[in-house]
Amino acid sequence: MMGIMISPCFLADTIGYCFKRLFYTANQIAEREAPDTMLSQIHRFDVACPATDMPAAEQENWAGYAAEQGWPMYPQAGVRCFNPDRNLRGVIGLKVFMVACPKMLLSALDQRRWVAYAADHDWGPYPQAGAGCVDP
Repeated sequence: MMGIMISPCFLADTIGYCFKRLFYTANQIAEREAPDTMLSQIHRFDVACPATDMPAAEQENWAGYAAEQGWPMYPQAGVRCFNPDRNLRGVIGLKVFMVACPKMLLSALDQRRWVAYAADHDWGPYPQAGAGCVDP
């Protein structure tokens, strides 16, 4: 014989939430179901940098390879850093990280929302990349 024990608090929370939803206004329901528009205003991209302890010849090889692939250099992160068009995480000798920057100048309200959004996700500032950029 097997018994299942369900906490009354669990049931009360579930039932309470159902009753709470009955009294939401149309605007509150729409707000809860709205997609996250903040990320649509943000440009996220990878940056790859050769390790600093890598021999200079190998660093030059990576710079040449990036040029052959048509990947733009990204000097804000370092001298030989570049912006690859594909994920290079796990490649030995490369430090790969992501940068997120606003696509355009944000309004004061959107700027505050972006700062709060980045803080909520524990993304640190990355001022070398530009105003408002973070390292997610």
